[in-house]
Amino acid sequence: MRRLYRKFKNRYYTAFLIVRLLVPVFLTVLLLLLLISAGVLTDIVHPTHSLEVIYPSDYHMYAVDFTWGGAGDDVLQGWYVRGSNQSPLIILCHGYDTNRTEVLSLASRLRDYGYNIFVYNLRGHGVSGQAVSSLGLEEVEDLHKAVEKLVQHPEVDFNRIGIYGSSLGAFVALKASKGNPHMRVLVLDSVYPNIETFISMKVEDIVGFRTSLLSFFVRMLYRLYFRAPADLVSAEITPEDYSGKSILFITGKDKASAVLAKETRRLYTNFKCRKEILNLANSRESLLFGEEKHRYDQFVLDYFRKELPLMEESVKIDLGKSPQ
Repeated sequence: MRRLYRKFKNRYYTAFLIVRLLVPVFLTVLLLLLLISAGVLTDIVHPTHSLEVIYPSDYHMYAVDFTWGGAGDDVLQGWYVRGSNQSPLIILCHGYDTNRTEVLSLASRLRDYGYNIFVYNLRGHGVSGQAVSSLGLEEVEDLHKAVEKLVQHPEVDFNRIGIYGSSLGAFVALKASKGNPHMRVLVLDSVYPNIETFISMKVEDIVGFRTSLLSFFVRMLYRLYFRAPADLVSAEITPEDYSGKSILFITGKDKASAVLAKETRRLYTNFKCRKEILNLANSRESLLFGEEKHRYDQFVLDYFRKELPLMEESVKIDLGKSPQ
C-alpha cells in the first residue's frame, strides 16, 4: 500500500512540475500572440493617410465641399458635383488604403454624362478627421447619414441612386444598399463578403503567410475594440436582400486582386438579381494608368447608362413604346 502511495505521489509530483513549467510558457506564448495580434490589428485599422494631390478642378469639375456627421457624429468630408436637373445620384466609394482622389477620373466621366456625383473619404482615409477605419462597421452608417443630408439638393432624383465601390468601398456600398429600394444599381470591384474575411486577408498580407491562429486573435481584438457583435463581423451577405437590384461585379487577374477576385466571383454566383461580371486584367485594386484606366471608367459608365439612364432617356424610351 505504501509503495502504491509513493508511486502515486511521485506521479502527481511529476505532473505538478510539468504543469508548473508549462503554464508560464503557455502564458508567455499567449501574451506574445496577443501583442503581435494587437500590432497587426493596429496596422490594419490605420490605413495610410495618402495625400490628395489632385482635385476636381483638375478634371474641370466644380465641386462643393460637403461635410456631415457620420456614425458617432464624427465629421466626414466629401465633394458634391452637380449634374443635370432631376438626374440620378452616383456615389463613389474608394478602396481600402486610398482616398477619394482615386475615383476622380471616373467621377469626371459620369459628370460629363449628366449624373450628380458624390465622392468622399471613408473614415480613416485621406484627409478624414478619423484616424481609424472600422473596415465597414461604421462606414455603412456614415453613408446613410450622408444620403440623408444630400436629399436637400432638389436637382437630384433620389428615387434612383447608383453606388460604385472598390474593396472596402464595395463592401460599404453593398451593405448600405441593403433594404433601400432607391439604391438600385451597384458596381462592385473586388468586394468581400464580411469583415472577418477581409481581416484574415489583411493578416496574411502583413505577416506573409496564412495563419488561422493569428487571424483568430486579430478578429477577437477587433470585436473587442469596436464592441462589435460576432454576427456583424462574420455574417455572410444574404443574396435574397438584393433581388431587386442591378449589380456589376468586377474582378482582376492581377496578384493584388487574387483573393478578393475569388470572393467576388463567389458572390456573383450566389446572387440571383439582375447581374453581370466583368473580368479584367487589372481591377481598381491595382494602379490603373492611361488607356487601361480610360477603358475601366468607360465600362463603369456604360453600365450605369444602361441600368440607370437619365430621366430624359427614360422618357424617350417610354414614348417610343408601341401602344398596347
